[in-house]
Amino acid sequence: MRGLLLAGFLILFAACRSHPPRAALFDPREEGRAALEWETVGRPLPDPADLLPPGGPYRLGPGDEIVIYRLNARENDPNASLRTFVMPDGFVHFDLAPPVLARGRTVGELSAALTEALRPYYRRPDVSAVLHAAKSRRYAILGKVNSPNVYQLDQPTTLLDAIARAGGIELAGGTGTTEELADLSRALLSRDGRLLPVDFEALVNRGDMRFNVYLHDQDFIFLPPKSTLEILVLGGVGTPKAVGWREGQGLIGAISEADGLLPNAYTRRVLLIRGSFTEPRVAVINLADILRGRATDVPVLPGDVLYIPNSPWERLERYIDVIVSTAAFTVAANEGVRFVEGADGETVRPDLPQP
Repeated sequence: MRGLLLAGFLILFAACRSHPPRAALFDPREEGRAALEWETVGRPLPDPADLLPPGGPYRLGPGDEIVIYRLNARENDPNASLRTFVMPDGFVHFDLAPPVLARGRTVGELSAALTEALRPYYRRPDVSAVLHAAKSRRYAILGKVNSPNVYQLDQPTTLLDAIARAGGIELAGGTGTTEELADLSRALLSRDGRLLPVDFEALVNRGDMRFNVYLHDQDFIFLPPKSTLEILVLGGVGTPKAVGWREGQGLIGAISEADGLLPNAYTRRVLLIRGSFTEPRVAVINLADILRGRATDVPVLPGDVLYIPNSPWERLERYIDVIVSTAAFTVAANEGVRFVEGADGETVRPDLPQP
């Protein structure tokens, strides 16, 4: 019996000695655990068609100034000609004709429409409309240029033409230097609610003409300031916005200032974007582990973009394009230039894309 007890004790003692030691507890405050793996995501070049002047005949729009002639009118007829504008509703008024739609038509098409509209009142009406001044097409250039404004697109205009027309990029005054105040790495050109892949740094500083695109009606150019101490927190948070940056701030603090996470936020693959909008560097972070205390918080820097998705994602290249577009438009909105009043009160508005 004593032998059996001794043998059992020896087996129990050996089992205790062979059990692996307990792992050290993880301290989320410990430094040196937040090393990130960064991936640079290149964006495509502009469409070659954007490097050519817009083609096709000019189509009229509200504000265009036109002159209308009734060619076979009697001498001294006071209704033989009229200098007028395309009205805000897109129509023109001439002689006895009812309102005739001009918006979207060429001057030739408008001439034919006016001729038909006057047939009930004249035996052989023959009307000719001539464009006197193109005023319906506009583009906006705002931010750190010397004359930010909304300009008429009255002739073929490239991006460099637009910057020059706005007086060039604003420089630091009183410092004896020629330092540009615009952050060209985050400048944007918006068209129809989408961000064109234009590298402003390459165009302005290196003369890379592959990015000197021609402007279209309602294009929106924004050159943000260099001096920013903000972080953009976007996606699945209570209030997507720019939050102020402070020394030592991490992801958790930035998310807290954006009113926390939404219930459906997908935290296993959160994106931290750093650098230019044309070649952003991206790190994929497991925020869920940070929230559970299994990993350290990640410090953020001024200009970073933190994006919390609302669902799992796969292709980074496709996803990053929407995020960069959203971030660029948010930068513009935070500078107070999302809505810009044109000369006639019409609003120029760069629509935000929806991820």
